[in-house]
Amino acid sequence: MLPQWRGRIIRFLAETGMRREGVCGLEWPQVSIHPREVGLTKTGTSSPRLVPLSDAAFGTLVGTPRRKRIGLEGMKRLTLRRPDSTDSCD
Repeated sequence: MLPQWRGRIIRFLAETGMRREGVCGLEWPQVSIHPREVGLTKTGTSSPRLVPLSDAAFGTLVGTPRRKRIGLEGMKRLTLRRPDSTDSCD
């Protein structure tokens, strides 16, 4: 069976077309609810861009908990990646 964190990554990648590195480094301040989009500053082309969020992609984010670490820095991170990982989706 596929772990929940991996399923979230796969769904989000499929819905947004984002690269794995972009998804794994995603932080809550990059997510806009109105309009539904993600602002990327670090991209493969070095050009910032906005990624619109479909209902399914937005639903994946809404169901994603914030990191359970002490401090503001930890609360900004999304946990689309493996819960015990700090810097990759592996």
